[in-house]
Amino acid sequence: MTGLGNKSKWFEIIFISAFVFFMFYKPMVSFLMFAPYFLFRSTEELLKFLSVINNKEEAIGEIIEYKKECGGYKEPVISFLTKKGEKIISKSPFYTSTSFSVFKSYQSKIGKKVDIFYDRNKPTNFVVRKNLNYLYLALTLFFIIGFLFLGIGIAALFGKVQSMKW
Repeated sequence: MTGLGNKSKWFEIIFISAFVFFMFYKPMVSFLMFAPYFLFRSTEELLKFLSVINNKEEAIGEIIEYKKECGGYKEPVISFLTKKGEKIISKSPFYTSTSFSVFKSYQSKIGKKVDIFYDRNKPTNFVVRKNLNYLYLALTLFFIIGFLFLGIGIAALFGKVQSMKW
């Protein structure tokens, strides 16, 4: 599994390098490169999210700490028991920090109870119930951005959009 993660990381580094190169050489190629990648990643997250919704079990979790992530962003670590009695202590894969979380301590939220939905087949995939509307909005925006980039790239291929001149 670790090897797959490293291959994925290398793919992303190569992809981003090519994207940046084409951004200056042929900008419209960047749109065509970015769109499928963005749509693929959005679809991955959507399928994971739908799996939680379709196989959902409800539980009450407790925020046990906030972990500092890359760039100082803080994410809650939540502990809960599944209906099978399995104890899960994890960060939600669907949580997104904001810039404000870098400065906030969140000490008052530690120990707070939160309602969660988790995937009965993979309990580490869970979402805080309070964040559901935000997740729907975020996924919708990701797909809109992906299709927008795809549309611009295809239009550029057919000459409907002029390439940017530097």
